[in-house]
Amino acid sequence: MVYFAIDRTDLFIPVAEKFGKIGWIRWLGKHLNFLFVDRFNPDLKAIRKMISLMENGKCLVIAPEGTRSLTGSLNEGKPGVAYLAARSGFPVVPAAITGTADKVVLANVRRFRKSYITLTGGQPFIIPPLPNKDRDAALQKYTDEIMCRIAVLLPEKYRGVYAQHPMLKELSGK
Repeated sequence: MVYFAIDRTDLFIPVAEKFGKIGWIRWLGKHLNFLFVDRFNPDLKAIRKMISLMENGKCLVIAPEGTRSLTGSLNEGKPGVAYLAARSGFPVVPAAITGTADKVVLANVRRFRKSYITLTGGQPFIIPPLPNKDRDAALQKYTDEIMCRIAVLLPEKYRGVYAQHPMLKELSGK
């Protein structure tokens, strides 16, 4: 959703490859810089493409959970976004969105009413390169940091699995 809130052509967004098989989404993707990726397996070709696009000045807009939340609150983040941030060295800008619950948005569309969506951006930060040892543990730590920096931007009821995370408490000062 962040992608559509900003009128910029230098953004690109990874989208599940299953949507690349749907004609109108594939067509839309050509115009909105979608990059269709396999969300369930390491997609080295897609990772290389994303890093190349970023090195050429494009901005990656990615949902670190890998999908929409069906509960309306944060689900566990996937390590792909942390890997990309550590590998590329580019800053991460956390962004939190509220007001996009499917049920609410669809009800408003049916009644021709506006949906009020809030986008809150946080401070950019850099994820350090992955160490040679304990890479999985470091990747988990980096993923948690990204997700907690998003969670701190959200009202408490939307923080989901990160609501009680020690890093969230540290970031929020509580």
